[in-house]
Formats: sequence, structure tokens, C-alpha cells
Amino acid sequence: MEAVSKMNIRQSAKKVRHVLVEVKNYKVNDALTKLNFMNKKSAKFIHQTISSALSSLMEQ
Repeated sequence: MEAVSKMNIRQSAKKVRHVLVEVKNYKVNDALTKLNFMNKKSAKFIHQTISSALSSLMEQ
């Protein structure tokens, strides 16, 4: 299944992309776990976005 969730993050794309590359091609639970232990501001926002997409997918 596939879910889409969008969030406006007030941070440069370069900084956000650095975190996204780290969790790309991971399973959702593994990506969320990895994001919990990352010491980056954008990791928090990406974690919230993925969690939101996961919860909306579960509602369907």
C-alpha cells in the first residue's frame, strides 16, 4: 500500500534531503526508529510526517 502526506518545513531543502537519504528504502518502522535517534531538526518533522501518513493509511 501507499500513502501520501505533505508538510511544510521551514528549513532548507539541502538539510532535509540529507536526512531523507538516510531513511530512504527502509521499512516504515525501521525508518521511524532511525529518525528517533537522529540528532537533526528536520528528522523530527520527517518523523511526524511519516507517522501522519501511517495513521491515515490505517484509518482507511
